[in-house]
Amino acid sequence: MASAEDDSPFAIPDSASVRYGILAANCKLRGSIAIIGLGGTGAYLLDLAAKTRVAEIHIYDDDQLLNHNLFRSPGAPELVLAKNFPRKVDYYAALYARMHKGVKPHTTRVTADNIDEFSAYDFVFVCVDKGSSRRVIAEGLVRLGIAFVDTGIGIGLDDNTLDGCARATFIAPGMPWAEVATHLSFGDDDEEADVYGTEIQIAELNSLNAIMAVMRWKRWLTFYRDERNERNATYMIEGNNITNRVT
Repeated sequence: MASAEDDSPFAIPDSASVRYGILAANCKLRGSIAIIGLGGTGAYLLDLAAKTRVAEIHIYDDDQLLNHNLFRSPGAPELVLAKNFPRKVDYYAALYARMHKGVKPHTTRVTADNIDEFSAYDFVFVCVDKGSSRRVIAEGLVRLGIAFVDTGIGIGLDDNTLDGCARATFIAPGMPWAEVATHLSFGDDDEEADVYGTEIQIAELNSLNAIMAVMRWKRWLTFYRDERNERNATYMIEGNNITNRVT
């Protein structure tokens, strides 16, 4: 069976790319990417990225893997790997090594002191829930000229019914900081108002947020056709719709 094994980053044969004539499109997804934050959205992002031909996927998080994380991440837990509460990045790196040879764990919290190492990456996915951390990361990536997508989920609870949104914001290299600051929120959310901060189990919204981010990355690389070039996309639960902001 024909397979794309020339420089494949996959741990298993990729036979479909050749068979269906999409190898050239798949090869647009090369280089190195980074995912900051391996919570619900970040874990789903890793799952999707591990199925692309990107050479390396660097994952950053300094937290331990706890029980609630397993309810907001893809697949069923690998209990042997999850015992003794390992670091998230170590658990997911071992898990996804079965699929992709380039998953690189970093047991590190991203700060102003280490943001410069992200100059080595071609694209970054930011999956943090603290506005102060988002500001530090965004300021650093803008200064370094690295393209990134910032993700976010906001959830409220009223009469035992959840409502809210999922957001994916694309920041291209060269965008002035003043413009970036109009698209991203840097305030730390009040957990009483935002139920998402309580580790709520909404895997479907985490996975949707990851899909929105990965789709935007792939459109930027022309893997998918892009006629809108949107800056910001927001999914609203109540109306079941996605709105796009171009500028």
